[in-house]
Amino acid sequence: MADLQGTIKPITQMALVCTAKQFEELCKEDPTLLNKEYVYLSATQVRNELRGGVVKGALPKDSVAVIPQECSAGYLSFLLNSMPAQFILYEGKYNSKNKTKINRKLVSSLIIYDVEIESQNAYGLADSIRSAAYIAFNQNRDDAAFHRFYYLIVDLCTMLALELYAHPMFEEKGVYILESWKEVAKETAEKGNTDMIFEALIRSDKRLRNELMKAHLLIDDIANYLKSKTDGVENK
Repeated sequence: MADLQGTIKPITQMALVCTAKQFEELCKEDPTLLNKEYVYLSATQVRNELRGGVVKGALPKDSVAVIPQECSAGYLSFLLNSMPAQFILYEGKYNSKNKTKINRKLVSSLIIYDVEIESQNAYGLADSIRSAAYIAFNQNRDDAAFHRFYYLIVDLCTMLALELYAHPMFEEKGVYILESWKEVAKETAEKGNTDMIFEALIRSDKRLRNELMKAHLLIDDIANYLKSKTDGVENK
């Protein structure tokens, strides 16, 4: 069974969400905060772009800071950049806007899963690879290899998030992406070979690739499941 049995909690129970001014005041009270990882979200969210991530130091201009209290910064970044969270940040209008403005109140309305640290690390690793791949992709847009790898990682992160938010349906259908990703992450760390991640995403004899393919076959079911859980958001 997939390790997805975390408790659903308001994000404000797991992290401190604050404006740029509030973050500045917190840093004055505790300068060590500038040496700790936190997540920022740009006040302007643009579809298909990463508009936030894990940072240290001063809060980027026109951003909301999300400071982890009971979870890792990498896991928070993974969640905040995920499709389900973006749907909420777009106030249920994800398919009708290219851009949207967010603020502290909107981010504070999110709910997240309080999962064990091993799972947090796995999700956080996927997010860090996506962030690095996004930078490389934008620096090498004419390179087909960068293009392919970036979209493979984006797809992995999307499916990991959908599995988390729709895990009863994934388990019912016997699709276990997180378990497969943990296996790849562990083997990659043990052997020190990052090429193994790319191979795990493209080779037909690799479990992770096959689990992702199974998930894609369920995409309509996943959409209907998540819609049933978010109808209240759409009607706000």
